[in-house]
Amino acid sequence: MHLTEDLLRRYFENRCTPEEERFVQEALQQDDAAIPGLLEDNWAESGEGALLSEADRKAMFRQIQGRITFDEAPQKTVSRPWFGGAVFRIAASVTILIGAVAGGYFFFRGTRPTQYYSITSQADRQQITMPDSTVIWLASYSRLTYSANYNKADRRVRLVGEAYFEVRRDAQRPFIVATSTLSTRVLGTHFNVKAEQAEDHIAVTLLEGKVSVAREDSLQGTSEELALLDPDQQLIYNRRTGNVTRLQVAAYDYAAWKDGVLNLKNMTLQEALKRLEKWYGVSIVVADPSVYRCMIHASFKNESLPNVLKTIGMTVGFTYSMESHRVKIEGSGCSVTNR
Repeated sequence: MHLTEDLLRRYFENRCTPEEERFVQEALQQDDAAIPGLLEDNWAESGEGALLSEADRKAMFRQIQGRITFDEAPQKTVSRPWFGGAVFRIAASVTILIGAVAGGYFFFRGTRPTQYYSITSQADRQQITMPDSTVIWLASYSRLTYSANYNKADRRVRLVGEAYFEVRRDAQRPFIVATSTLSTRVLGTHFNVKAEQAEDHIAVTLLEGKVSVAREDSLQGTSEELALLDPDQQLIYNRRTGNVTRLQVAAYDYAAWKDGVLNLKNMTLQEALKRLEKWYGVSIVVADPSVYRCMIHASFKNESLPNVLKTIGMTVGFTYSMESHRVKIEGSGCSVTNR
């Protein structure tokens, strides 16, 4: 018998046989590295551990490792309106740590666990005013999560997707945006963070002030500063390779989406179509993949999808048909190829 993710999940869901339960308890007490090893990939994927303090992480690991007896703890139910899915999917890590081992957590802390709030945008952009008057624009199909302790010791939020921040200055309480592997720390400034789950790259773009961008290891609770950005600078981090690139850019181009501007400047049609899918909430297929190589340089403000497709189609040389939320593009010709 081996200590697997599935076995651990069943242990916390009280679905193990007596033999399996004894095995898990013995294995966890003998192998201090077992749990971090099983959780690391999940944390890296979701980044939810970035919301937990180092003290909470260590406390929870101790609980899971059997250094606290869960049986002595009262059983309670935690309402988590923003966490769904399987317990171990660490939309996942916080679900396990606050939910599945809630009894141990209550026992250790002697109080209720921190409550978290989550705001998820759909096809439309969403503007949020935080308790400290910081204003956040959440791009479509993005998620912002923060704790009930926001604006106490610090102002930490967790982002999946893209958001633009206008942070109210507070020298005593830094504002921190955590993504899967990076954290952006400021006192008061305007900046954009793009951290899509389906993309390898995370981009931080600064419009005003200064921001510090660091690589975080949620499991170990460590942080390594990568760059201190000035206005009109952008840091691009490849979470697959760890490579860091700093660029001089026209920063507003990367935040104009909050004003209803769809920026398709200097990108391939393939990149542009992905952006259109997210912007308008549609699915786009192409009859001939060679059309992907065409270059686009355009921007649109508050335009309908048919108008955008018509304009791009005339420039690139394709036609389109549209049925409900599905778009089909036909054509392959363009004179400007992929960069």
